[in-house]
Amino acid sequence: REQEIMNITGYDERWENWMQFVQSQLVPKFTLQGFDVMYAPKKLYDLLSSKLHEAVNNWDNLPYEGHVEAVYSNLPSKFVDMEDLGWEVIEALKSFHENWSGLELRPSVAYGVRLYQNGSSLAMHHDMI
Repeated sequence: REQEIMNITGYDERWENWMQFVQSQLVPKFTLQGFDVMYAPKKLYDLLSSKLHEAVNNWDNLPYEGHVEAVYSNLPSKFVDMEDLGWEVIEALKSFHENWSGLELRPSVAYGVRLYQNGSSLAMHHDMI
């Protein structure tokens, strides 16, 4: 991966990929694959699904999200603010994440949902820590 990054000709793209690579080496890994797939509690799933469908049905009025470094598209992403539901999601899933990581976690932020438009791609990345 290091050689692949060094072969990137664009300075900004090379720097962003280098930072992602370094972060991936420094942050402890909790599983062999770095993630796990689990079912969300049904009540929480239903709340999120309802909020998402409500937003999609109001597509033309959804705000565009600002530039996101890892998203490549000719069309900007839309953004659904989850408001207080974001904190409800954090609280409902906190024990899942603590059991998975083996750590006691302190919630910090709940953003919302990004809706990608056709032709979008999300580059390999690690969320900011």
